[in-house]
This record gives sequence, C-alpha cells and structure tokens, in this order.
Amino acid sequence: MEINIYKNSEKQEIIVPDSLALSENKINIHFGRKNAKAKVKSYDDQKTGNGYSHGNPVQVKITSGLQNKLLIPDSLKYQFKVNKDNLIIGPVIAYLLSNYSYIPAYIKRYYKDRFELGKYFGGLIFAFSPDSIDYTEECIRGLYYNKKNSEWEKGRLPIPSFIYQRSFSAVPQKVTDKLRNLTTDNLYNSYRFSKLELYKLLSKNHSFKQFLPRTEEIKDFGQVINFTEDEKKVILKPVNSSCGRGIFVIEKTAENIYKFSGYNKKNSLTSTKKELQEILKKHYIYAKKYIIQDFLNLKQIDGAVFDVRVVLQKTTEKNWICTGTEVRKARKGQYLTNIARGGTALTLAETLQKITPSSEKAAEIKENILALAHKSCSIIDSSEENYFEFGIDIALDKNNKLWFLEANVLPDFKGIKSIDSESYHNILINPLKFALTRTGFEFNKE
Repeated sequence: MEINIYKNSEKQEIIVPDSLALSENKINIHFGRKNAKAKVKSYDDQKTGNGYSHGNPVQVKITSGLQNKLLIPDSLKYQFKVNKDNLIIGPVIAYLLSNYSYIPAYIKRYYKDRFELGKYFGGLIFAFSPDSIDYTEECIRGLYYNKKNSEWEKGRLPIPSFIYQRSFSAVPQKVTDKLRNLTTDNLYNSYRFSKLELYKLLSKNHSFKQFLPRTEEIKDFGQVINFTEDEKKVILKPVNSSCGRGIFVIEKTAENIYKFSGYNKKNSLTSTKKELQEILKKHYIYAKKYIIQDFLNLKQIDGAVFDVRVVLQKTTEKNWICTGTEVRKARKGQYLTNIARGGTALTLAETLQKITPSSEKAAEIKENILALAHKSCSIIDSSEENYFEFGIDIALDKNNKLWFLEANVLPDFKGIKSIDSESYHNILINPLKFALTRTGFEFNKE
C-alpha cells in the first residue's frame, strides 16, 4: 500500500481501489495504537493490472485530516489487512533507546543495517527515547528511515504495535512497564536480569545448577576471605555490568598473601589480608552490588582462553532457534574475551578442530553447547518477562565441562559479522520477522 494525501481537509476520508471490495461506507482504520473512523470512497483501478506487489503497491489516498489523526508518514510503503469493518495499516515497529543514545549520529551508526531491512516488507520502523513520549496524546517524536529518499526524518508518530527495547541503563522500568501495557504486551526485552537475579532464576532448576559457577552476593570482607580460602582463586563482578567492566580477580598465593588484579590482568597488586580489605574499599566493592564466583580454569587455544557465544532467537512466540555462533578468544595472557575489549572472533567449527582431533567428539561438544543454551532460554522464559533474542555465553574448562556464563539480552554481533556475513544478515532480520508475526503482518522478501 502506498498512501498519498489528496485533499487538505479536516474531514476523515479514504479513497481505495474498488478491487479491495470494502463494502462499508465507513471503516475503522488502525495505524500502530492510533485509530480513526473514516468515510470510504473508491476508484476504478483496472489500469493498475491484476495484482499488487511490493514493487506495484495499492494506491490509497487520504485526507490531511485523517493523516493528522493517525500520524501516518505518507512517504513509505505499507502492508494492510482488512477485517470486517477494520482496515489495519502497518507494521509499526519501534526501537526504544536511552535519551543519551537517541541522536541521529548514533542511530545511523548502530541501526542503519537494521532499519534498511524494512525494505523487504514495508511499514514504519523508528527509534525513540523515554523523553520523546507524549502519553496524553499517545504519540512519539521519533526518528525514522525514509526508504524512498534514503534519509533519516523526524516525525510525530503513533505509539507502535511492537517495541524492541535496546537500552536499560537509562530507561526507567516504569516507562518499560507502561509501554508494555500500551502495546498489549508487545514490548520485548521487558526486563534486564542482574547477574545475581539470573543466577537465582537458573539455579532453581536442579539439572541446570551443575553448569553454574558457585556464586554469592558479597556482604562483607569476611565472606570474601572465606570464599577465597575455599576456592583459592575467585572473580568479583558487579551485578549490573557488561563488557567486562569492573571485574576483579583475587588469588591466594601464600599464607596471608593475596594477588589482586583487574580482569584484563592490569594493575596487579600483591597484598596482605588487611591491605586487600583497603583495596576492596577503594574500588567500592561494598558500596556497589557485587557477586563473588569461583574462578574457572578454562580451556585454551593458541595459549589464550575462549568462550562460545550462541545466538538464540524466536521466529514464533515459543520456539527458540540457533541463528549463529562464534568463539571469542581473549588476547594471550588475558581473561577478557569480549570483541570490544580486544578479543578475536573464530568459528565454532575451527575451534573444535583445534581442541579435539575427533570429529565425533567435536559434534558431541557442539550438541551439548547448543542444548545448554536452549535450556537456559527455556528457563528464562518461565519468568513473566518478554524476550525473543539472547546471546548465550558458554565456556569449557580444561576437563571439557561446560559452564554457563551469561545471557546477554542486548548482544553484540560484531564477531559474527566478521566471520559469517550471511548469519549476521539473518540475525538482524529475525527480530523484524518476529515483530511481524506478533502484529499479524507478513515478511515477503522479493
């Protein structure tokens, strides 16, 4: 459907081709969460041929009054559905960003690939921030990608039918909850579990708990010492962090002697118990929420530790599928595997070849990794929150035991992009397919 303004009038009218066979004189038109009743007129469309497609869309005309009521940008192509006396135009999909990341330069850099995929199905895809919402008028000042002229444009837009939350640090949970209600439960990434909350959720599953490192929330220094006495080497992590920020390692090397270092092995200090207590105070371990875990003796390749990122996405409401994998190898002598922190992306196949000469054993390890990733998503789904995409991080220790490390609700795909462009393309397009499924529209890649 292609929409044009045919009259500058406050009347709410729509002119459609007679092939649509809209029998009602008036019809309810829906666009995102906006709706209006409009008078229907028709025109003879025999000259347009026998069928419509993305390249040959239905030509529909509306008054400026109807456009202002529904907040429809008239420069895009749309899909439509007719249901009795309802005409539903869409899809209307939005990305919720933080106020500080909601700037054109940021969106162009990080979301251009995603937004351009809208050319496969039409509709309105836009970005917005908490401060851009007008709850009274039920509208949003959003930034959308105009595929017709390849420009980014600002507009007054409706509350969308589907929201993909892409930021948590500066988006209040009350905003998320309100939008989830306004979209009739079609806001996804509805909550970000802290590391401690996720551990508690997953550890309730008896069969899964064996894959979780021993974990406790830090209450006081005595607890840190007792934990370190048991494990000899431990990791301290902020409960709310990403990309390895704020992570420290403590290792007891001798009686009353402790080695303290950042997770990148920089700023290593050797201290007594009393000195260690002062160091932890200096790094605000008690002021901030931290967890302590046993240090995993991970398997290495080429003298460097690694972990496996498994991307799981939903294409329907319930089914998780693996849409990509990558191995993230740390720099030699470091612990951090994050690509953004200097890690290197490898394929899972080449990594398995390096750690085992047996193709049967390699296939078994891969199967177990994928099964563990699927199991974690299934458990998380038992919560009342909405998710359709995770980057699940899994590691192998030197005994080939699998360990669940993290479920990233906002995964980065730079590594996969560098080693498998086809998977990267599909990973970006699947969230849009899922949004279409949830809102009743179709994905037709011509």
